[in-house]
Amino acid sequence: MSTSSWLASAAKVPDGVPEKRHLRVGFVALSDAAPLVVAKRLELGHEHGLTLELSRESSWAAVRDKLITGELDAAHSLYGLVYGVQLGIGGLREDMAVLSAILAGGLSKIKEAGALLVGGHSVDDLEPKYGLAITGLIHPGRIISNSGARPGDRLYLSKPLGNGVITTALKAEMAEPQHIEEAVAWMTTLNKTAAEVMQQCGLKAATDITGFGFLGHLYEMAQASDVEVEVYAPTIPFMSGALAYAGLGLIPAGAYNNRAYLGKKIRYPSSIDPDRRELMLCP
Repeated sequence: MSTSSWLASAAKVPDGVPEKRHLRVGFVALSDAAPLVVAKRLELGHEHGLTLELSRESSWAAVRDKLITGELDAAHSLYGLVYGVQLGIGGLREDMAVLSAILAGGLSKIKEAGALLVGGHSVDDLEPKYGLAITGLIHPGRIISNSGARPGDRLYLSKPLGNGVITTALKAEMAEPQHIEEAVAWMTTLNKTAAEVMQQCGLKAATDITGFGFLGHLYEMAQASDVEVEVYAPTIPFMSGALAYAGLGLIPAGAYNNRAYLGKKIRYPSSIDPDRRELMLCP
């Protein structure tokens, strides 16, 4: 089988039994796929405790994507595909290891949330992007919108702010390793527990904090609920290093857009720390 290459793990447990007994192997119907077909027809894996399942794919792109998402365990003649992706043949040049790590990390969080990955698509852009669209069902009585805030309510944050500034510092190669580690830990922490607690406590309103920043999403909640919100800036928690990076001017462009959009919708006291204000505007 010299014409084929395998991505499956060759590691064995101490007693010699393969780590994985069933291998789903992707192939494109070309002549160099013959060794895989013969191996399956003759069940050559049985003597090693392996069962092969062949999956005929329509293109190398399909093989690549299914390997990355874990739908395939192995593939034949994969090396050429790796080189093609890393050289930018047929698309933008990307490090296959980076792409694999991004998608594998996303898949692990999908599984942690108890969800399933049922599809996807790719786009060409100047830098890699990864996102998920979630489809699910919820009882109408359990929906918590951003329009239920009432006078006298208290505001709670489930995570500290500042990841936008820290990732900007990372791009500038100025972020400290411990700050990156903390930011990644927060960004990879699911909102699942917070959502469960929210249901148990009977919260009236909720919002995400993403592109419009803390103040942008808070304004949307206030507008939808027809209330005004007062924030005590010194009580807002920030990730380690965020204030220092903001002081160096490592502010993502989205913060300036948010500031322009909010304009006079938000009133700031003259005593507020300008770095804290920028962080509350950061995506």
